[in-house]
Amino acid sequence: MILYNDKSDCYGCSACQNSCPKQAISMKPDAEGFLYPSINENCVECGMCMNVCQKDIISDEPFLPRTYACINRDKHIRRKSSSGGVFILLAEAVLQRGGVVCGAVLEPGTLTVRHMVSNRRSDIEKMMGSKYVQSDMGDCYAVIQEYLRQDIPVLFSGTPCQVAGCYRAVGHHARLITCDVLCHGAPSPVIWKDYARDLEAEFGGEIVSASFRSKRRGWHEFGMEIEFNNGKRYYKTLDQDAFLCGFLRDLYLRPSCYTCEYSRVERISDITIGDFWGYDNCAAGIKDDDKGLSAIVVSTAKGMAALNSVALLVQLQQIDMESLVPGNGPLRKPVKCPSARNAFWDDYKAKGYCCIKQKYLMGTQFKGLEKFKRSIIGRMIIKTRNTIRGAIS
Repeated sequence: MILYNDKSDCYGCSACQNSCPKQAISMKPDAEGFLYPSINENCVECGMCMNVCQKDIISDEPFLPRTYACINRDKHIRRKSSSGGVFILLAEAVLQRGGVVCGAVLEPGTLTVRHMVSNRRSDIEKMMGSKYVQSDMGDCYAVIQEYLRQDIPVLFSGTPCQVAGCYRAVGHHARLITCDVLCHGAPSPVIWKDYARDLEAEFGGEIVSASFRSKRRGWHEFGMEIEFNNGKRYYKTLDQDAFLCGFLRDLYLRPSCYTCEYSRVERISDITIGDFWGYDNCAAGIKDDDKGLSAIVVSTAKGMAALNSVALLVQLQQIDMESLVPGNGPLRKPVKCPSARNAFWDDYKAKGYCCIKQKYLMGTQFKGLEKFKRSIIGRMIIKTRNTIRGAIS
């Protein structure tokens, strides 16, 4: 069985693995650290894997988007979130109905980002915040399917391709609510782990937590903040941190990210959450106080019901989709594959992390920052930051 002809055709969603009746498929990492399906001798060529891989995602509901700016009224929760603190509210609403939530968590020790299914508040809190690493789905779709068979509500949160994988594996279900993020791209797990192990050696301790979007210096100038088991902390802003610099230069995204079919206004899920870059151009009613502001795209009646269930806990302002699109690239097109990507991976495979750290990351922070500043998102962040600082002064 051949599931893909080119690696750019495979999103690594794991729907094939979760759907195989003979457990003949396992997801194995390639040299770049991305997971791809591997088929063993148990395969009976039933075609189930190809069916879920190629099946169209068809919803019974028409696409009728409503777009909002949104923030959590609880400032403490918003401070811990990547943007406006909306996900945790949607998750808690599902828990109150006796449901479960599926989202990505970072495992200390292994430093693996993986999806898990849980109904415990402590686990849901670990799902909060962006994690700029492609997650391992494991058997989450099979677990979700079992909950749905018992008529238990499920909130699934992930990248658009992971939401598509969930639909392909379990189908559309009245009790399934899907939430995707405005995804810039999925970075390599192996680069993340090498970067993290390098920091562990430097700080002399194991990583116990990592915030890829720390707001220590505000939402507009987010940074990487890492805590070690010896009490030490690491913090650098997006223009100083090696991992974030490489991520913003798109050097180590999954090959499918550069041709992503989900980078468009028509969203795959019931509700979409992302940063509202460029909000200051909307002249809307919510104040951007540099503590995080979410953009919400509601695409279905289920998504609208989910947002309404938390309406009293948020500040919500409806805006036009046209106001959201300019500052949010994932609504327009996929990121462009950089010309240096092949050289980056050639050097990594031949010489390891220390080489690419010095050649592509550590010496390029300023260059990466200048490129980011020239981008649409960068220009809007700088404009908003200067407006806020001017108002304060």
